[in-house]
Amino acid sequence: MKLPASRQELLCNLRDRHRQFRVEAATIRASLYRRTAEVGHAYRMPIDAATVLVDLILWNTMILQFAAAGAGDAGSPFYSREAMLDRFCRLTHGFRRDFNGSSLHRLHELTRLGQERVVSSVARHTDAALFAPSGAGTGTLGGQLQILTCMAYANGLSKLRAWKQAV
Repeated sequence: MKLPASRQELLCNLRDRHRQFRVEAATIRASLYRRTAEVGHAYRMPIDAATVLVDLILWNTMILQFAAAGAGDAGSPFYSREAMLDRFCRLTHGFRRDFNGSSLHRLHELTRLGQERVVSSVARHTDAALFAPSGAGTGTLGGQLQILTCMAYANGLSKLRAWKQAV
C-alpha cells in the first residue's frame, strides 16, 4: 500500500475505501441482513450483515477520535494499532448490543454519516499536520489514518462478501 503524500491524496483514498464498501453494502437485501452465516477459512465465525455494518460504525468512531486528536497524539501508545485493535475488541460487544434492533436503513445511514465525519475531520487538517516528518512514513497522522481505514474497510468488505456468498 502506497502511503499518501498530501491531504488531497489521503482524502481521495478514504473516499475510495468508503465508496467500495457502500457499493457492496447497497446490495444487501433487507430480508436477509440479520441472517447469520459462518464465514472464515481458519475458523468459522458466525456473522450477519448487520454485524459487519456495526463493526464499521465502531471503526469510523475510533478513526474519527484518532483524527480529532491530531498529530500531537498520533505517536501516543493509546493510538497504536495494537491498542486500537484491543479497544475495538473490547467495545464490539457493547456496540453490537446497542444497535441490535436497528433497521438496515439506519445502519446504512449511520455508516454513511460516520464516513462523512471522518472525511470532514481529515479535511480540516493541514498537510503539515497530517504529514509532519517522522522516522517512519506510517508514523505520520495521515499515514496512520490511511492504514487504519484500509485495515478496517478491507476486513469489513471481506466479511461482507464472504457473508453474501454463504447466504
